[in-house]
Amino acid sequence: MSQNRFSFLYFMIFGFIVVSFLTRLVLLGMNIEDVDMHLTTLLKTFGSGLFYDLVAASYYFIPLVIYLIVIPQKFFNTKIHKIILTLIAVSIVFAMLFGGVSEYFFWEEFGKRFNFIAVDYLVYTHEVIKNIQESYPLPAILSAIAAVSAGVIYLFRKHLLEIRDRSTLMQRLKRGVPFLLLPLIAFIVLDKQGLSNVSGNIYNNELAKNGTYSLFSAFRHNELDYDEFYKTLSISEVMANLKKLEHFDDKTPKYLPQTIRKNITISF
Repeated sequence: MSQNRFSFLYFMIFGFIVVSFLTRLVLLGMNIEDVDMHLTTLLKTFGSGLFYDLVAASYYFIPLVIYLIVIPQKFFNTKIHKIILTLIAVSIVFAMLFGGVSEYFFWEEFGKRFNFIAVDYLVYTHEVIKNIQESYPLPAILSAIAAVSAGVIYLFRKHLLEIRDRSTLMQRLKRGVPFLLLPLIAFIVLDKQGLSNVSGNIYNNELAKNGTYSLFSAFRHNELDYDEFYKTLSISEVMANLKKLEHFDDKTPKYLPQTIRKNITISF
């Protein structure tokens, strides 16, 4: 029986890392013929991935850390709280597994981790859910995730729920505050996911990311790389094609301005 309520947090962080690692493996398998499988590149991919998994976990468990700090010892050791802790545990595992499954379907569609497209999905929830319901057996998927979540918590119930905590508020602050400082430091220090650029291979770079952190980053920066998702030509090619289409004569400057105005007269 554990005497440290934060052992619950440690177990959940470990579970988050495991789910993230397995998700990365599954996504790799989906495009294994396109991924750079050289050992050095793979080590960079999974090393960077582990780093972002830990950063994502620091954000992910902020509410749980605060909860574990503020709940008084007397209430924490009651049977009622044991039920509450069970519900929290099942909910967290469900959310982690749901995130992994969602990433699978998103990757299947776009070959990418969560990005601003996923943010749009959350904005237009009604339309997206309707499309998902038409494409996938959503009730069966959610039921399966719920069953697995409950099974995991039941399997590890002694490590998660049989906790008799005797810590004081000051002791809990000493253990919990560092977990709250980590996401704050990450928010200040890390901007975009530059450390995920481990290769010239776009799939390796995507695998080096964490889906949860990518979604958070997309919310934060509110942008989508146009050139990454849409086929483009250089300005010189575009202007050369425009010159041919508009039948410019030889007196036209070789390098046309990037903005061309044309007056069109419409007669009725």
